[in-house]
Amino acid sequence: MQQFPVLRENQVVLMRAEFNTGHILDENLNLALHDGQIVYTIFDSIDTALAAAENIVKNGTIECVIYTKDRELVKYVTPKN
Repeated sequence: MQQFPVLRENQVVLMRAEFNTGHILDENLNLALHDGQIVYTIFDSIDTALAAAENIVKNGTIECVIYTKDRELVKYVTPKN
């Protein structure tokens, strides 16, 4: 799987997973099985990452997590919250 990216100070990353299984998904919402798949999407602000996450979870089967450059959890977004 892709390594955690190096981020600038205010950047965050968004990662997607299947809500029921926790399986990691790539940017195309495919199961992440290969090193070449992109699983971390970089955003320049928490607000833009949160808007993207809320849009992604609308389908009801995907959850998202947003992390800081220090790998600290910022937000866990699910279809239920």
